[in-house]
Amino acid sequence: MPADLATNVNTTTLRLGTGDTQRRVFYTKAVSPSGTVPSKLRLFAPPSGDPLNNPTPDWSDLLTGLDPTHLDTNLPLPTTTANATQDKTQVNKIMATALEIKSATIQVTGQPDVNITYVLGDIFHADPVLVDRPDNFSYFSANLYAKTGTTACTGNPGYQCFATQQKHRRKMLLAGANDGQLHAIDAGVWDSGSQAFTDGTGKEIFSYIPRLALPIVRTQAEGTHQIFGVDGTPRVADVFVDTNHNGTPTATDREWRTVAIGGFREGGSVDGGSRLTDFVSGYYALDVTHPDQLDGSNNPTSQATVPTCLDASNNTVSGCGTLPFPSILWEFTDSPGTTQLDEDSNGYADLGQTWSVPTIGRIKVIENGKQVDKFVAIFGGGMDADNKTSPKRGNWLYIVDVETGQAIYKRALLGAAPSDAAVLDKDQDGYLDTIYIGTTSGYMYKADISTAGTLQNVTVGGVAVKRITDAAWNPFPIFNTGGRPIYITPTLFYVAQLSKFALAFGTGDRENLWNLDNQVGRFYLIVDENFTAAQFAGGTLPKTEANYQALDVNAGDVSASSDFVVSPPSGKNKGWFLTLTANERVITQTFGLAGVVIFSSFQPQDTVENGVCALGGSSHIFVVYANNGNSVMTVGGTATRFRVVPKFVTNPYVEQGATNNAPGSGGSGGGSGSGSGGSSNSEQLDATQEQILQQLKKFFPKGTKFGNYWISVSGLRSDTGYERYATVPVGIIERNWKEN
Repeated sequence: MPADLATNVNTTTLRLGTGDTQRRVFYTKAVSPSGTVPSKLRLFAPPSGDPLNNPTPDWSDLLTGLDPTHLDTNLPLPTTTANATQDKTQVNKIMATALEIKSATIQVTGQPDVNITYVLGDIFHADPVLVDRPDNFSYFSANLYAKTGTTACTGNPGYQCFATQQKHRRKMLLAGANDGQLHAIDAGVWDSGSQAFTDGTGKEIFSYIPRLALPIVRTQAEGTHQIFGVDGTPRVADVFVDTNHNGTPTATDREWRTVAIGGFREGGSVDGGSRLTDFVSGYYALDVTHPDQLDGSNNPTSQATVPTCLDASNNTVSGCGTLPFPSILWEFTDSPGTTQLDEDSNGYADLGQTWSVPTIGRIKVIENGKQVDKFVAIFGGGMDADNKTSPKRGNWLYIVDVETGQAIYKRALLGAAPSDAAVLDKDQDGYLDTIYIGTTSGYMYKADISTAGTLQNVTVGGVAVKRITDAAWNPFPIFNTGGRPIYITPTLFYVAQLSKFALAFGTGDRENLWNLDNQVGRFYLIVDENFTAAQFAGGTLPKTEANYQALDVNAGDVSASSDFVVSPPSGKNKGWFLTLTANERVITQTFGLAGVVIFSSFQPQDTVENGVCALGGSSHIFVVYANNGNSVMTVGGTATRFRVVPKFVTNPYVEQGATNNAPGSGGSGGGSGSGSGGSSNSEQLDATQEQILQQLKKFFPKGTKFGNYWISVSGLRSDTGYERYATVPVGIIERNWKEN
């Protein structure tokens, strides 16, 4: 930290402003009155005036949020000169430390050292998310909320007009970091000349410090401990809401907006162990709809890194819509009053560490006697790391109204729910209708929300709120793992032969990867055979593994004709499970494609490297057939369900790959490297991936033609290396439609 920042902290020394070499770091001011949307953002700089002799509302607000000394009982404003001096000194230090431009030297073997400067904190659990043009096909095809009888967009709130207006919206990468900030990074601006997006500059457009993160930012400046910050992955979606109201939205003011909603995961944890006593985990909703002024063709009027709609005072700019860019709609802590709710009266706040990444969508609700649409965020109650075996918090399922930031549904579960909810629109009518979520006590729950729930006036924690209380929406357990915790989101597959959905999920401690309790992990693939709450009430639910075909991870394949999903053995339900080894736990969400499921487990171990004890382990990458759990790949000439990678691996992602055969060269597309005329983006598959590719081709219809492309299912290792999980062929079936 430069010496002058200890006493001379202002927007100039902090390099805050709208210039290309300046930063836009905002924090959330307290909402007043409570329930007002949106809240106000302010640059993270000392307010004008003096907290003692010339106090301003901004000083009171900032000191309340930061509580910089933990000693001044007269906060928010000091009452003595000594306390005022101490407060100002601490605020200066906090801001200077949080916004310090850091430097580092990167050493590359065989290359000169590279000196860099940077402002980004470390990113751990939070996956970066791209804000792109509006792309919800379901909303677009239905043209939701459009005026009837016209295609004109003036005054037309339909989704197609919204998508047209924002079709060239700049691309922004949102990345939560442990510096307590959500960073928005320039990822591309529309170039009218080339009719394409640029690659962006990689520069920060703005960063956002949630008000909930202020204690984290403060404590990081006070010591040298690693503290998790904005550690959760945000979810970006388009919603039709009123974003400017005093707690009661106006239906006629609703419009399409793009919002990012995220949590904190392990935010507030010090060194992954103890936690800040004054940090409250929660969720934020940030509006990122309209970054730039547009011309008559809906093109940005400028390609500068700093968007033209961004104002340092967070005011609305002319030609930028109805809200400032960005705008904070709300921060949710399950506190409709002044304190967090404890609805089960166990002495603990209900909301845990906010691990669960929200699912955003539309549901049907009865309000004031009429059916209306609500855009909501659905998530689990989170993690209770202090009471893992008998959680006191987090054992809830939440539905929060995006328009108000209030929970309109909250139901108790057995066990904490750090997992994301898997939410379905089964009938493809544009409304979410089924929720699945697992808990740390080993239960997989289902909630049927297909019928419109009625919003009732109820009192919780002494505060009047609106909640959906319909018994039909009660979650009920459909499967019991026998106490094996579920941390990972279930993946849902449609089984066409059954016209039903299957769930694939694994078990094991994800909060502490090196928990060596010798619990034997599991991987399950079960079919939801239209399970109902009545079956649970009648005692036939939840199912257990005794109801399904068992497979052992180290045993050989079963008969290739076996199909435990469609035609299970007599007396068994549709599905199967795989028994893993002691301490092995599933660490990634299942990926399914072309009748194959892919997932990874982790086998922890204590290791000694160079005489120093260390925590290590290996990942097992599974590639098996969905219908019977048989192996797809061979390693060293032996069929196996998994291969071992001596590192931790991430969730899979998908990208298109190409063989060494150039298009039109007549190659088979096998990727063996034998083709001629390879292009510069070609790659050569190893023996295992080539075998997976050829094996999967056998399951395509007879006569399928394979070109030079495939789908690569890949991930990253903990050493930042690339790992390919599976290679899926892309085939073409020729049809003469005149013959039909």
